[in-house]
Formats: sequence, C-alpha cells, structure tokens
Amino acid sequence: MSVERITLRFLMTGGHTAIRSHFETLLQPEDLDAWLSNEFGVEVSSRADLTDLESAHTVRESTFNIIRARSRSQKPVALDFERLNHHARPAPMIPRFGSGGQRQWVSPAPVVAALSTVARDAVDLLGSPDAERTRECENPNCELVFVDVSPPGQRRWCAMGRCGNRAKTRAYRQRERGATSN
Repeated sequence: MSVERITLRFLMTGGHTAIRSHFETLLQPEDLDAWLSNEFGVEVSSRADLTDLESAHTVRESTFNIIRARSRSQKPVALDFERLNHHARPAPMIPRFGSGGQRQWVSPAPVVAALSTVARDAVDLLGSPDAERTRECENPNCELVFVDVSPPGQRRWCAMGRCGNRAKTRAYRQRERGATSN
C-alpha cells in the first residue's frame, strides 16, 4: 500500500540538487502547464508565466527541504514553512463532477489554484502523523521521497525493485569480494 499524494508526485518533477536537477521537467512555463493539465486533467486556460514557474519551484524545494531535514533528524528552516504557507493561501482547485460523472478540477485562476492545492497538500502531509514516516530514499544516487506505510515503519528505499535491489546487490558483491580476497 502506498500513500498517493500530489505533493509526492510534484516532488518527482526534479529539483535543485545535483541528483534531482538531472531529472528536472519544469524548465519552462509550458512544462508547468503540461504538468498541471496532466495532473488535474484540465486545460489550463491561463498559461503559466515565469513567476508561476518560480512559485512552483519554491513550493517544490521548500517541501523537499523540510522532508530532507526531518529525515536527517535536523530542524527544518522556518523560511520553508513560511513559503509553503504563503503559497497555500489562495483558493485551491475545486473538484466537481462533469456531465458524465467524472471528476473535474476548476478554478478561475488555475495555475495559482493548482500550486495552492499542492502547497496545501504539503502542509497537510507535513503536519500530519504521516510526516514521521515521510522519508528520502537511502540510495545515495536517488532523492525520491516516499511515505513509509509498512507496519514496522523501517522502509529505506523509494522502491525495493529499484533502489532496494541495487543496494542489496551492491552489498552482496562487496561481501563476495571480501570473501575472495581473504
């Protein structure tokens, strides 16, 4: 079972660290439009601009910084909380049913509302009991974030089939090399 949060999906769009910047998908305002359209299933009527893109990066980086600090048993920087609060203030996207019964998202200001929705979800996640189980993958070449919903609460990797297997294979090979050199 996984905790599906818009915040976690948004963090997967890249970032400003060396590892996360390699996977950056929000390079231009049009990229933000495409992500919002895909995520919320709406055509964004007011196109994102450079200010919106900067706001998106701020929401994403503040969220990541708080999670990273907490997962490393450090105190998060107050400015990151202030930034999330600021972006959570505007009205969020409004869910409604379309004529066919499908969920739609609407807003008179969809870009700002979508970022508010993401920021509100980040505040909700980081202010909930799930915050204690929100972690950064322990693979040094991966910075994906996840909520550990395993019963013992000791999950270490974003995905066992990816980073977990790599770590176990690496440890096995190191043990084998050690056994061979003895």
